[in-house]
Amino acid sequence: MMKQTLGSYVLLSQLQCKPAYPTAYVSLLQVMAVRGEIGWQSEKTLVECMRYMLDNEIATDVCFEVGPLDGVTVKVLAHKYMLISRSPVFEALFSSGMTECRSGSEAAIRVEDIDATIFKEVLT
Repeated sequence: MMKQTLGSYVLLSQLQCKPAYPTAYVSLLQVMAVRGEIGWQSEKTLVECMRYMLDNEIATDVCFEVGPLDGVTVKVLAHKYMLISRSPVFEALFSSGMTECRSGSEAAIRVEDIDATIFKEVLT
């Protein structure tokens, strides 16, 4: 069977054609377009793109719960690679194998001795 690409479709034969991308991918692109997330990388510096990703929680892989034990806590999402690249403390933390350092929404690192606003400023 001969395959040819035509735009975003793959032609399998003269009678058959199917989308080159899965439906879920197309749906994701539609959602991103509505939210204004397509093209945000254009004409921005690397620093601006990384800041945008942090501010909009794109591809975050670590969650901090920041605040006192007896008070309100704030969830702060971040990128492990960035924290590791800038801090030997975070590198040691994420390389330790501790269960708190796993990726995923169920794993959170508790930070009690700093205000959430100040913690967010440290990340930026």
